[in-house]
Amino acid sequence: SIAQVHRATLRGGREVAVKVQRPNVEPKLMSDISVIKNFSMLTREIFPVDYYVVCRELEEQLQDEFDFNAEANGMDRIANALERHGRKPAVHVPRSVPGLTSQRVLCMDFVPGAPLSQLREELRRRGIEIEPGSLAEQVFGRKLLSSLTDAFGVMVFEEGFFHADPHPGNIFIRPDGSVALIDFGQTKQINVKFRKQVAELMVKVSDYNRLASKDPQAARKSLMALGDFAQSMGVEFLPSAGPSCAGALALWLFDSSRRELPDGYEANELSPNCPVRDVASFPREFVLLCRMTLLIRGLAMRLNVGWSLADAWRDSALKLLSGEEVAVATGKGGGQRKKFWRKISS
Repeated sequence: SIAQVHRATLRGGREVAVKVQRPNVEPKLMSDISVIKNFSMLTREIFPVDYYVVCRELEEQLQDEFDFNAEANGMDRIANALERHGRKPAVHVPRSVPGLTSQRVLCMDFVPGAPLSQLREELRRRGIEIEPGSLAEQVFGRKLLSSLTDAFGVMVFEEGFFHADPHPGNIFIRPDGSVALIDFGQTKQINVKFRKQVAELMVKVSDYNRLASKDPQAARKSLMALGDFAQSMGVEFLPSAGPSCAGALALWLFDSSRRELPDGYEANELSPNCPVRDVASFPREFVLLCRMTLLIRGLAMRLNVGWSLADAWRDSALKLLSGEEVAVATGKGGGQRKKFWRKISS
């Protein structure tokens, strides 16, 4: 951790969180990442995947993470994007406090609730036991994934700027059950060309899903076209990769509802038959995008919810490709909610 966060109250009564950077942490962390980057460069010919590309991208992102002014700007930009056109934001994003933020101190709205990584313990402390695999967990999981998917759909396809570190510690469940995102130290700007490529990739994955159970022959052609397109984006594969590896990789990345992949490939990342094991290299633009989608994929797997980002993002992707403005796909309004801690136990 590069900072400590403290709860405080301003003179006007506004509750805030104050993030204070630890002293001398930047040179220590940058030295560590430099060692890892140099090691990855020396081992480029040993490992099947070019980790040097990943380390270069992470090094660049970490340099920005030490500037809390940049984090405040990114946080406010995403909050504005989610509220654009007067829509109800799919997730809550705290805003910075003008005049109380510097390069090493960030003052922002306080977010009540519990991080997803500690939610089960918080519920148990309140006397609420949620059994793994239960209906309550399924309902909660689908609501959570829907909120995150809608929010990241706006960030990727509309704004071209997204939160690049949505791990369970940075996802909060507020007392009313709504979802909040915190810690905007790692964000990523993507250009229009790459956004449109990602949009087209989502549509092709979704097209395959629609054909897979109805027309196997057409689905096969769709899979090959999907693979060709993924390769045209700059993804390179090892000689051991099968003809459908690129298509299977796209399905693995953007559709966690699949337990089986085409041509003997497996969704389990620990399996020697996982398509990611046949990847040789990929463009830097993919590093943080795939990190974000894999974190959402991991949440879906952990909650045992079949979830297809490609299907959920299809409409937003098509609107971007057609030149229309992108709107939230499934954002819902609503009136007063029960307190989440009581609601989930009922």
